[in-house]
Amino acid sequence: MEYRFSDKVLTLQPSAIRELFKLMVGDGIIALSGGNPAKEAFPVKEIAEIAKDILEREPVEALQYSISEGYTPLREQIAAYAKEKFGIRRREDAVLITSGAQQANDMAVKIFCNEGDAVACDEVCFIGSLSAFKSNNVEIVGVKTDDKGMIPEKLEQALENHPNIRVIYLIPNFQNPTGVTMPLERRHQIYEIARAHKVMIIEDDPYGQLRFRGEDVPSIKSFDTEGIVCYSGSFSKVVAPGLRAGYMIADKKIVDRGTLLKQFTDVHTNILAQMIVYEYYKRYDIEEHIRKISRFYGEKCHYMCELLKKTLPPEIKCIEPDGGMFVWCTDVTGKLDIDAFVKKLAEEYKVAVISGDVFMPAGGKSHSFRLNFTVPEKDEIKKALRRLGRRWHKRS
Repeated sequence: MEYRFSDKVLTLQPSAIRELFKLMVGDGIIALSGGNPAKEAFPVKEIAEIAKDILEREPVEALQYSISEGYTPLREQIAAYAKEKFGIRRREDAVLITSGAQQANDMAVKIFCNEGDAVACDEVCFIGSLSAFKSNNVEIVGVKTDDKGMIPEKLEQALENHPNIRVIYLIPNFQNPTGVTMPLERRHQIYEIARAHKVMIIEDDPYGQLRFRGEDVPSIKSFDTEGIVCYSGSFSKVVAPGLRAGYMIADKKIVDRGTLLKQFTDVHTNILAQMIVYEYYKRYDIEEHIRKISRFYGEKCHYMCELLKKTLPPEIKCIEPDGGMFVWCTDVTGKLDIDAFVKKLAEEYKVAVISGDVFMPAGGKSHSFRLNFTVPEKDEIKKALRRLGRRWHKRS
């Protein structure tokens, strides 16, 4: 039978990240292409004990349908934690539990954008969010960035040139893919521009707690007096991604709309996973767990960046982040055909990295590639970067 798919489905393209998982499991491949937490970061024993206790004490609550807003104790716990840790304390805000932060981001666009409206984002931006936004048939407008993130003057220009922009999407902490952290002054500038133009901000913060150098920067949501910021948080990087537990903190009117979307899509986020997260934060020292993960990632990041300095020539500029999971490398000469480089690196040198081109909202060439340091062991990083160096010197 010949199926007649909807226009919306026909426009969808495979996730570049998901497709790259095929390279990551190839024979002999060293993968620097992922965005996963390290297996050492998973509190396996603790989660097993918690799950056992829940299923013995509260099996019906854990296995029955639940409310769409999310497990009430977890929502209350998140609100208290966000107030203490992130300074998010606006009285009119509420918490909605989502199936990962990506669902929170997608819902925010659904809530505020009609088909044909636009979302402004960094000129290189997380492909998962871009794909989710595009599935809603909205236009993606890339905004010029520098080493401090989105440039306020360029955002102003974008808003003037694209009056259909309804939402600004940002990853202010350790941005994916560049690793850049937006300083406080610029966060205030972006917020004031959004407020003046009456557009919403999605503040996506999946990596913010994984800081291994420098001081924390206040979230944009922490000084949101107007209720124009939807803050997306996740337990994927600090507990376990397979639980698919995240959350949105936004004005209650927005959360009410998000709750309706949950009712009409997946009913509610996995309740057992929500209960596990709640109990983990209740029983264990989450701050010590996060510090331990961050130290571990910081050591691997520094190791990778020191090797990159020795392996690659000066025309390849690599950004060493203060946290997160990624190192962004760019050929400043603009001569590197990144797709050909990455393809040959995988096929002949058995090293998988991600072409920066997949992160370009409007297409075009980035002359960049992204490396992940959280998953590979140090000896794998060393082997991979040696091969990367050989590939560079034979790139012609």
